Amino acid sequence: MLADLGRGVYAADFELHYLDETAAYYAREAARAMRELRPPQYLSMAEERLQAEAERVANYLDAATAAPATAAVERELLGRHAAAIISAEDGGAVALMERDALGDLARMYRLLGRVEGGHDLLRAAMGDHVRASGAALVRSCSSSATSAAASASAASAPAASASASTAAASAAASVSASASAEAPREPIAFVERLLSEKAKYDTIVARSFAADRAFGNALNAAFEHFVNLAPRAPEFVSLYMDDRLRRAARGGAGGATGGGNAGAAATAAAGENGEEGVKAERGAVADAEAAGAAAAANAGNSANNGGGDDNEAALDRALVLFRFLQDKDVFERYYKQHLAKRLLLSSGGSSAGGGGGRALCDDAERRVLVRLKTECGYQFTSKLESMFADVRTSRDLGAEWRAHRERAAAAATAAAAAAAAAAGAGPSADVPGAAARSAPAPSTDAPPPVELSVQVLTTGSWPTPVPCACSVPRAVAAARDAFVEFYLAKHGGRRLAWQPGMGSAELRAVFGLASPSSAPRRHELTVSPIQACVLLAFNDAPSAGAGGGSAETLTLSEIAAATGATAHASASATAAAAAGGGGAGPSASSDPAAASASTSFASSTAASGDLKRALQSLACVKGKNVLKKSPAGKDVDDGDTFSVNDAFASRLFKVKIGTVSASRSEAEPERAETRARVDEDRKPQVEAAIVRVMKARRVADHNAIVSEVTRQLAGRFVPPPPLVKKRIESLIEREFLERDAVDRKLYRYLA
Repeated sequence: MLADLGRGVYAADFELHYLDETAAYYAREAARAMRELRPPQYLSMAEERLQAEAERVANYLDAATAAPATAAVERELLGRHAAAIISAEDGGAVALMERDALGDLARMYRLLGRVEGGHDLLRAAMGDHVRASGAALVRSCSSSATSAAASASAASAPAASASASTAAASAAASVSASASAEAPREPIAFVERLLSEKAKYDTIVARSFAADRAFGNALNAAFEHFVNLAPRAPEFVSLYMDDRLRRAARGGAGGATGGGNAGAAATAAAGENGEEGVKAERGAVADAEAAGAAAAANAGNSANNGGGDDNEAALDRALVLFRFLQDKDVFERYYKQHLAKRLLLSSGGSSAGGGGGRALCDDAERRVLVRLKTECGYQFTSKLESMFADVRTSRDLGAEWRAHRERAAAAATAAAAAAAAAAGAGPSADVPGAAARSAPAPSTDAPPPVELSVQVLTTGSWPTPVPCACSVPRAVAAARDAFVEFYLAKHGGRRLAWQPGMGSAELRAVFGLASPSSAPRRHELTVSPIQACVLLAFNDAPSAGAGGGSAETLTLSEIAAATGATAHASASATAAAAAGGGGAGPSASSDPAAASASTSFASSTAASGDLKRALQSLACVKGKNVLKKSPAGKDVDDGDTFSVNDAFASRLFKVKIGTVSASRSEAEPERAETRARVDEDRKPQVEAAIVRVMKARRVADHNAIVSEVTRQLAGRFVPPPPLVKKRIESLIEREFLERDAVDRKLYRYLA
C-alpha cells in the first residue's frame, strides 16, 4: 500500500526502518549462532536465512527491496564473521580440508563469495595451510634421512679402529640389508605423498571451489613454495619417474619375453672430435630370477595399480611436480643418469632379439621425453634424444659386429680344417668356456670364447661414468681388442675409452667338482664387472690339494693384486675420469699396460672399497654366497681369506648377484659432487644471459640486470643474486662489460 503512494514515501517511511530492523535482528542471531554452532552448521543456518529472507521480500515487499535486504543479511551473517568462520579450529576451512568435507567446503565457498573479500580470505587460508602441511612433510622427510644417516654411522662405528682406508670401506659396507632395502623406497614414498596431497587439493578445488582458476593458481604457488624447500626434490622426482618407467618395462617384458636383461663386461665412454664410447657386454642370457620378479611386479601392478595406464597417469602427475621445481637443471642431471642406466641395462636384451618389453619401455620413455620438450624446449632434451640415437645406432653396429665375427669364425674354421687335412690330423679340441671354478685348463694360450655386445656412446650426451678400478680379464681383453680393430676400421680417427663400471657380466660356473658322490651343478651368474674379475681370479689360482680335492684359497691382498682393485687404483681411476671431462680419457684399466702396472703395485696396497663390497656380495649374502669367507662375518677385513663355495646350490639356473649397500639415491659425497657440477654448469648460462641483456640494452643498472637474468633463466633454475653479481664481475674482468665512470651501479656493454 505504501508503494502505491510512491517510491519516495515507501523508501522513507518503511524501507529504511525495515532494513535497519532486519540488520539488527540478524546481527543478534549471528552473535548467538556463532557461540552455539560450529561453522558448517552456522553456514547451513545462514543459507536457510538468506533463502527465507528472499522469499519474504518476494511475497510481501516491493521487488526493489530484495537487493538491499539480501545485502543486509549477507553483511550481518557472513561479512562480519567471515574471518572467524574460516579460521575456526573446529569446523573452519583448514579442518574441513583435512577431513575432505567437500560439501561443507562448497557451501563455504558459495556463501563467502557473496561478500566482498570472502574468497580472498578463503584462498589465503588454503594457501597457508598447504604451505604449512607441505613444509611439515619436507621436514619429516629430512628427519628420516638424518636418522638413516645416523644409523649408518652407528653401524660403522666398530670399524673406526682400523686404518683410514679400511675404516671408510667397512663403514660403507656395514649398513644392514634392511636399511639398504628401505633407502631406495624413501624417495618414492616422499613423491607419492606429494602426489597424494596434490590430488587431494586438486579435488577440493575442482569440486568444492568450482574449479576457480584463482584457487588453482594459489594451490600451485603453495606447492611450488614447499616442494622447493626440499633440496633433494629434483633427485626424488627423477627417482620416482625412474621407478615408474622401470615398472612399465618390466610389465611389457613379463608378457612378451619373460623378462631379464643382458650383462655387460666393459663399457667405454667417448673421446674427442666425434669420439664415441663403447659398452661391451658379455653374454645375452636372461635372468630367470629377474623374470620371476618382473612377472610378480607385473601381476601386482595389474591388480593394484591398473597396469600401464596407471603408470602413465603416475608419470603425468610426476610431470606436474616437475613444473614446480625451480632447479630443473638439477633434475635434468639426475634424469640423465637414471635414463642411462635404463638404456644400458635393457639394450642388451633388446639387441639380442626379445623386443617386446623394450618396445613398451621405449613408448613410455618417448612420451616423457615429448612432455619434457613441450615444457622446457628442445635445448632441455637435446642430450636425452642423443642418448636414444646412440642406442639405435649401437643396435645396427651390434648386428654388423656379430656378422663380422661369424665371417671371421667361418674363415678360421675353414683354415683350420684345411691345415688339418694337409697334416693328416683331426680337428683340434674345443677350448672350454670360462667358469667360476673349473678343472685344470688344457695347455693352450688361446683365451676362451666371449660373446660381446657393444654400446657406442657419444661423449657429452651421456653422464660421467663411475670409474671402475679393476683389470680387464684376459678373455674380455681379447674380445675388446677385436672389436676395437673392427670399429676403427669403419671409423678412422676416433678414439674409444672403455668404462667397465657401466656394465655387467654373465659367467657360466660349475660347482660340486670336489665331491665325487654328487653330480656337478651348473649355474649362470649375473654379476658386476669387478665381481666377474674376482670370480675369474679363482680360475687362475693354484689348487690347494691334489686332484682338485680342496678349494683354492686367496687372501684379500691376493685378490686385489689379481684384479687390480686397489685403493690406489681406485683413486687413479677417479682422477682420470675427473681430468678427462666426463670420462673422455681411458680409465686406469682400459689398456693392458695400465692394467699390468696397476696389478704389480697392488700387492703392497690396501683393497679398494669397491672390491670389499664385491666380496661382501659374493660371500656374505645368504643364497648368493658363491664364495666362502674365513673367518665368517658380515664385514670384509684385510686378514680375511676366500675360497669357492663348492657346496653352493640354487633352485635357479640363472642367479643374479647384486652389490651390498647399493642404493639408487645418492649418498652425501655424491650429492655434493653433483651440486658442484651443476654450479659450474650454471656459470656460463648466467653469463650468456647477462650478455644478451646488455647487448639489447647497452646500458643497465645492477637491479635491472638481476631481474631480467632471473626471468630469462627461470625455466631452468633461479639464479641467486650473489651468483649474478659474481658473473658480472667476471665479465668486467674479461672486458665484456664496464662500470659507468659516474654512477658505479650502471654497467655498459663493450662491443
